[in-house]
Amino acid sequence: FAAMLFNYLIEKMENLDNLMKKFTYIFAISVFAFIGVFNTIKYHVVWANRLETAQSFEKVLMEVSDYIGTITPGTETYIITGSMQRVPIKVFNSKLDNIHYLYDSEIDQIQPRKINNFQIIMTNRNDEIIKKLETKFPNSLLATHTDSLGISFYTLIPKK
Repeated sequence: FAAMLFNYLIEKMENLDNLMKKFTYIFAISVFAFIGVFNTIKYHVVWANRLETAQSFEKVLMEVSDYIGTITPGTETYIITGSMQRVPIKVFNSKLDNIHYLYDSEIDQIQPRKINNFQIIMTNRNDEIIKKLETKFPNSLLATHTDSLGISFYTLIPKK
C-alpha cells in the first residue's frame, strides 16, 4: 500500500510547479533521512544493550565464533549445535580446518584422533549430553564461558 500511495503522490506532483516539486522532494528526502537516523539511534541506544535483544539475535553464536578463532591451530574441534545455529559459525570460521558440526543426537560420532588435542563446544547446556561426554572422556574439564551480558556457551577440554 505504501508503494501505491507513493506512486499516487508522484502523479499528483506532475501538475505542480517546479518550486512546489522541489519542496516536496526535499521534504520527502528529509523525512526518510530523519527516519533512518532515528531508527539507528533508537536501535543502538535502546535495544542493542538489552540482554533480551542479544539472546534473540543468538549472540552466543558470535561468542563461539570468536572463541574458535583463539583455539590453537591443529586442535580438533567438535561443535554441538542446531542446524541453523551452525550457519553463522561456519561463515565466520570457514577457513579453519578440523571443525566438525554435530547435532545433539550425534555425540557418539566424536572420535578425536589425539585424545589430548581436541575440544567440544556446546552452544546450549544439556546435562544429559555433558554426562555422556564426561563418561566418554573422563580426563576432561567442562568450562563455562560467560560474556558481559550473562550469555554462556560451554567447552569440554582434555585436562593437561
